[in-house]
Amino acid sequence: MKNNSMLKILHITDLHLPFVPRINLRQALSKSGLGYISWKKRRQYIYLPEVLECLTQAIKAYDPHYILLTGDIVNLGLPEEFTHAHQWLHQLAPPEKIIFVPGNHDRYVPYPIHDTLGQLGPYYNAHLCEGNYPFSVDISEHVSVVGLNTGLPTAALVARGAIGDTQYKKALRLVNRLKQASKFIVFMIHHPPLMHQNSWPRGLPNADYSRLHELITVGGSCIVVHGHNHDNTQECLSHPHGNSFVFGTASGSSTIGGSKPASSFRCLEFFPDTTTPHILSHVIQRLCVFNGETYQTITDEQLQLFS
Repeated sequence: MKNNSMLKILHITDLHLPFVPRINLRQALSKSGLGYISWKKRRQYIYLPEVLECLTQAIKAYDPHYILLTGDIVNLGLPEEFTHAHQWLHQLAPPEKIIFVPGNHDRYVPYPIHDTLGQLGPYYNAHLCEGNYPFSVDISEHVSVVGLNTGLPTAALVARGAIGDTQYKKALRLVNRLKQASKFIVFMIHHPPLMHQNSWPRGLPNADYSRLHELITVGGSCIVVHGHNHDNTQECLSHPHGNSFVFGTASGSSTIGGSKPASSFRCLEFFPDTTTPHILSHVIQRLCVFNGETYQTITDEQLQLFS
């Protein structure tokens, strides 16, 4: 991609790929058993293969430079699901175009990583440093993506996540280094980063919200994309360095007519300043939502990042 070209990023999340294998007795007696019942009674009628196929075709038509996938690609965290997920990702785009962070459903139960997320191969681990988070990917001369992991196994009926002190300290050093290099940062994380966005069973520890607030503030004018809430939301945080935008996107495979928005994806288009190196001119944000036949553009706006 040329340095003076527009950069196109597409955000999807919470795909909950509609493939759930039969479970054995040991799995039925674990948290996976409750998830399996939920899938059979309710969720299999929400996350539909035909909607996922429409999403796939819309993504290919838009042809983004990068796809940011913020977790919950599976449902019960079972090894067979990740085999299927790898096949789906392979037909969507090559590994170098997809940047992934896990969600709570991807770590639904404490299987070894190599049996679950590890099966995604480079779609999961291409950007990790010694298998650890956070990571950063320079996707253009002007823009870097920082991936944070909040997915961890939890008790039944709990969908919490965590960043923790170790990951936070590494992320803070990373963000400071990127800002010194004049990079615009796009953070990707599964759980919403603001305390008011989730209640206790679904959120993060209070200390992590403070840590995320500092990371976003140090990041200056930046963008955060997340999932988890299956909703299309937009928040703006103003600080001395400009404005930071926090975007949540609804599930990518959800059908119409439910309590949550239908299948959605969000496009971010970055335009460099053609007269000044390493500087962005502006960023366009576009939200597209499935209407039962095609994807309709709901918002199309220039972000006021640098005011």
